Amino acid sequence: METFYIAGGFGRYLHLESGAKIGLIPQTLLPRSKVVGNASHRGASMLLQQKRLISLSKEIAAKARTVELSANPIFAENFVRYIMFE
Repeated sequence: METFYIAGGFGRYLHLESGAKIGLIPQTLLPRSKVVGNASHRGASMLLQQKRLISLSKEIAAKARTVELSANPIFAENFVRYIMFE
């Protein structure tokens, strides 16, 4: 089962169920979603402390996929439309 990770400042404060309720996260992804906070900081700290993780991090990076939402006009339009949700 693949996991949908949400990182960074945005993810840190995102309540997954609320995100799914307003359509930010598809309901089908909700069970596979995980908020990881400041993943880059945590990962850098781990690599500095455990050098053996460098090869593992390269394997993970090769499998990772970035979804750039800011470049998607449909997302941008809907984000602005629903930003003031109740």
